[in-house]
Amino acid sequence: MEQQAMTRETWRQAYGELLRAAERCGLPAEVGKLLAQNLKSEKAMRRMTSYLVNAHPRTMEDVADEMIAIMEDRAHWIQKKQAEESNGVYSAWLNSDRRGEE
Repeated sequence: MEQQAMTRETWRQAYGELLRAAERCGLPAEVGKLLAQNLKSEKAMRRMTSYLVNAHPRTMEDVADEMIAIMEDRAHWIQKKQAEESNGVYSAWLNSDRRGEE
């Protein structure tokens, strides 16, 4: 339970940092909220915050492009982890004694 509370707190911190970074770039507060809503994870929000702070994007299109790139990276990572898990289950089955029974 304590770990879950800490995770929620770090997520809230990342959310707040993203909103502040978006506002410092001159973006409306609603845009910061939409960024966080689409990015979802703490890591993705921190990555966008870093982009906003360091790149100083000039247009909304630049911000949207970066958000999409981060979302695509996250989707690929999730897909890779799912494939690794499936491969692990399949490999365990191949190496098990039950394989010959089926």
